[in-house]
Amino acid sequence: MDTECPVLERPPILSKTPEAARFLRCSEPLVREYIREGRIRAVKVGRGYRIPRESIEAFLAGKDAQ
Repeated sequence: MDTECPVLERPPILSKTPEAARFLRCSEPLVREYIREGRIRAVKVGRGYRIPRESIEAFLAGKDAQ
């Protein structure tokens, strides 16, 4: 039996909300809430958001969105 922990890959350069939610292991509404609160930096494109890789990595590191 393999006891190693799976290695998470880096998120894409720009992620849509569902992709970011899968990477962060949370729900899409929670990702959108974090965007509205300014905890995750994102760009509005049409009706959705694009979240830069750096923003996801900063959020995981506990840094505020800039």
